[in-house]
Amino acid sequence: MSDVVLFEERPAENGFIGHATLNRPEKLNTLTTEMIALLHQQFSVWADDPACKAVFLDGAGEKAFCAGGDVVAVTTDPSPDMAVGREFFKTEYDLNFFMHTFPKPMLVWGGGICMGGGLGLQQGIAQRGEHEQQQGEQDLLHQGLLGRVGVSAARGRRVGSGGACRAPRRRRPRRPAGGSSGSPARSGSPARAGT
Repeated sequence: MSDVVLFEERPAENGFIGHATLNRPEKLNTLTTEMIALLHQQFSVWADDPACKAVFLDGAGEKAFCAGGDVVAVTTDPSPDMAVGREFFKTEYDLNFFMHTFPKPMLVWGGGICMGGGLGLQQGIAQRGEHEQQQGEQDLLHQGLLGRVGVSAARGRRVGSGGACRAPRRRRPRRPAGGSSGSPARSGSPARAGT
């Protein structure tokens, strides 16, 4: 058994609470296909176990709950059909859907950096806790990059000061006085001055 995700069953009234911890703090708990599969497998066991009353998920270390997927593993895949990336995203989205439909209370606690797949883990559940120092995908949204796994929609529905999420606004570069940007206008559309 790998130690990239730690599992524990903590005693509770009439059963236990399942506790899972992402355990790659040196890599900001970035998700690998192995980690996602381990989470899905254990969550399935706990979903079917009547003694399990709830599930709690967090991340090891002080810097991050989960900084997303392990981009290096996905982008360095030498196969022509990108098999590693395909398997990663299929496994990740299967877990996200399973968490959305989990039959028991589930709490995800995210503190520090939380982006991409980390937010995907948070968004599918009824209860989530965010530390005041959580930082993450909001910065990407303001840069015009879109979130995944329903993160953009879920961010807008959040209650509290972080819930308001403005749509990123693309700013047009200002053209120099005189209306010429230094490049020819596209055919069929005249150059506009002063935009």
